[in-house]
Amino acid sequence: MLPNGKQYQFAYEPVYGLLKQITYPTGATIKYTWQFNAQSQGGDFQVENAYPTDHWDTCGARYGMPALQSRVVSFDGVTPALEQDFTYSTSWPTGSEFWSSKHTTIITHDLLRNTTSQVQYDYVPQWAGGGQVQVPVEQRVQYQDGSGSTLRTVTKDWYNPDALKSEQVALDNGQTSKTSYTYLNQIGVLPTEIDEYDSAQV
Repeated sequence: MLPNGKQYQFAYEPVYGLLKQITYPTGATIKYTWQFNAQSQGGDFQVENAYPTDHWDTCGARYGMPALQSRVVSFDGVTPALEQDFTYSTSWPTGSEFWSSKHTTIITHDLLRNTTSQVQYDYVPQWAGGGQVQVPVEQRVQYQDGSGSTLRTVTKDWYNPDALKSEQVALDNGQTSKTSYTYLNQIGVLPTEIDEYDSAQV
């Protein structure tokens, strides 16, 4: 509660217990809709095998998780002003429980200006937990207008899930820039060196 007695209000949907709506003290709202993203995760799991002897085996499995489907913003709590729609896909090698790539598309509708834009995210796996857990990291992000024309592309390379190695930005006019990062032992806590390059140096 704020000093003036006004409150932020949070509502949750009944299926997954996830956030459904935020109501701000001004009356503005953000509404969330969720979907089940089937076969979006995978991994090896330990199972106890009682035959022929009592021991533990591993079993590979793919499974799904809830994921955001849409987000709607209203400044007065009545009239929608902005809507974002999310779609997802996951690529799997044949017979594997470990995914090879992920893709997310976010389409943004400015309902007041009647304009649309979208962002395309491509992810590749990095490994954590001693090489047992896949962590998605951004490989490429494309910012596009409503017709699908790419305005800006960001390409990323990683040392590990916590340490960005480099980030390159390419604009639709051909201009590019690049930033490279060096860390102490590449553990990704704080960079010890940041190098920036313009189009002539990339």
